[in-house]
Amino acid sequence: TLLGGPGNVPLNSFFEYAFQFPLYSFIDHGLKTGRNINTLIAGRPLLYAAAVSTDFRLIEILFNHGADPNFSGGGIEALTPWEYILDLIQRKQFQTGGHRSSWRRGAKILRSRDNEANIVSIFLDNNADPLTVVNNNSVGDSIKMAFLEWNQERTEELLGKLPILKKTL
Repeated sequence: TLLGGPGNVPLNSFFEYAFQFPLYSFIDHGLKTGRNINTLIAGRPLLYAAAVSTDFRLIEILFNHGADPNFSGGGIEALTPWEYILDLIQRKQFQTGGHRSSWRRGAKILRSRDNEANIVSIFLDNNADPLTVVNNNSVGDSIKMAFLEWNQERTEELLGKLPILKKTL
């Protein structure tokens, strides 16, 4: 059975399992041998599935094959992978009351601040839309909210990747 039509990965396909467990070599090989980078898993792009897992290596493999951080896969209310990452770092900030006291709340919470910053960085390096607004927060505001108290130098590095907000701390 296909999930949502042509271009989707069949429910319970081995490729879908490869994302869950993650089988990096299998995924990389599949993409090298013709699997479409815009293939959907459960109606979401491969990069969205990788963003949910917060697996930097998997995200990196997909970007190496041309994944688009701004591709939602369809649907008016569907978040892009980039919007999901911005929402995630914002929710983490708000969940901990701005103090970032707990870093392991649930399977979908990012594993560490450094991993979180690396993920934001690779998205920005791969043409994530710098004008995206999520929950009424710009990309720059989201970065400051998530990282400024943790590491000002890293925050400046991330902001430096934004053509509009360079050196606006």
